[in-house]
Amino acid sequence: MITTGNKGMQPGDITVLAPIVSSGSAASLAFTAAGSVSLKVSITLGSGGNLIVSASGPVSQTAALTVPGASVLSSGTSITLTQTNQLIGAITFDSAGAMTQTGALNVGGAASFTAGANPIALLHSNQVTAATFNNGLRNDAAFRSATSLQLGFSAIGANLILIANGAISQSGPLVVPGTSSFSAVGNILLTQGNQFVGAASFNTGGPYDVSLSNARSTVMGASSIGRDLVVTSSGPIAQVGILSVGRTASFTGGSTSLTQANQFSNRVDLASSPPTSDVSLVNAIPLILGASTIGRNLALSVPADSTITLTGNVSASLSLTLPAPVSLSDYLSSPRSLPTRSNQRSRPSMAGLTRKGRPPARGSTGAPRPSMVPALRSRTSATARSAYPSAPRSAI
Repeated sequence: MITTGNKGMQPGDITVLAPIVSSGSAASLAFTAAGSVSLKVSITLGSGGNLIVSASGPVSQTAALTVPGASVLSSGTSITLTQTNQLIGAITFDSAGAMTQTGALNVGGAASFTAGANPIALLHSNQVTAATFNNGLRNDAAFRSATSLQLGFSAIGANLILIANGAISQSGPLVVPGTSSFSAVGNILLTQGNQFVGAASFNTGGPYDVSLSNARSTVMGASSIGRDLVVTSSGPIAQVGILSVGRTASFTGGSTSLTQANQFSNRVDLASSPPTSDVSLVNAIPLILGASTIGRNLALSVPADSTITLTGNVSASLSLTLPAPVSLSDYLSSPRSLPTRSNQRSRPSMAGLTRKGRPPARGSTGAPRPSMVPALRSRTSATARSAYPSAPRSAI
């Protein structure tokens, strides 16, 4: 142990100018300085060896560290890592100043990054598989991992940027008052009780899934998702950027407003509560709507030359607005009416709706009942009363 600033010693800095190699097992090396610690040469510890660096001033390095055991670096100002270090065990970085790097980290255990009320910018190709981040006072955190990354509980001061050359998952919630951006070459699974206040954006970089659980209102930023998207929100769901989803999408929350020119390529399932919640959904291509339960009103919009296909039971307590040709594979259910954008008076009966491709049932007059919603086209839609409670599936 090397210490400055203890009783009987003058406060000062520690500068390591000669390489340190420890061949002993489980030996620890500690530097404690009232000033700064500057590691100008390589340090290599033996099996199980731990490194502890604590300074009131800055901590910096100009040569690589090889530490088989745990590493703890603490600074009253800043920590700057400029080399590709081999930190095999768990690491803890605690800085009262900004945290930056000019060389990658290679960490075998979990990594903890705390920067007080200062930014964290660690954007080299770090070999880190598990990490937590904590800073505050409107400062950002940005991190890149060259592999898959598991996130522990983290509290960010402002915006969060995470990039991984693998999947992103979590073992604890993330608290982010600003925007959040996640880019991965794999699944992004954030299913803890997160607190994303600003817009959350996702990019999977291939045929992978995204699952998001947010314990508050949710705002979706521009996202490109190769396969499935699942969003569960404890409050309303909105968006500030286009969502592009290669396969199915599911949204569960309060009132949901997805009114950008979205690209939902496959089925979309919707669920909203409480009973006063509405849902609006815009798709820039033909829309496939799956099983959905809406608290109050449901409004769907597609281009004039597109269609809406219903593949599951759709229920809205007040109204359904479907301004396009509609193909039915299951049933619509609305206790009141099926309003559209036109004021036409034609009111075709909606009783006895059947699944697409099956012969329609015959009514009491012998006339076949329609198996599709007639003439529900953009700008020339008809209004139909809801004399169509969901028919029993056994009749299909």
